[in-house]
Amino acid sequence: MDADAWVAREVIDVADIDLDGTPDLVWRNLVNGNMYVRHGKPGTVTGSVDLVSLTTAANSREGDVPYGANWTETNISAVIGVPDLNGDRIPDR
Repeated sequence: MDADAWVAREVIDVADIDLDGTPDLVWRNLVNGNMYVRHGKPGTVTGSVDLVSLTTAANSREGDVPYGANWTETNISAVIGVPDLNGDRIPDR
């Protein structure tokens, strides 16, 4: 991941968003407020992710897929990803 590219971006969560068994990256653009999912590619171990697939949209499975809009820092100052710890597909707090 290029540090300069992430100056105006924020990592929200790394989780299996699409339930395919591979972790995905959720991030937001702090300037325009768009949120994206970057789908990871499977790693060498079941349930793992190829970390290179999360470094850029071009390396990922489907590029950066829009996931929400209007999430600017002005509108929402903090966004926190809440994991599903027990595997029931519901985020735990």
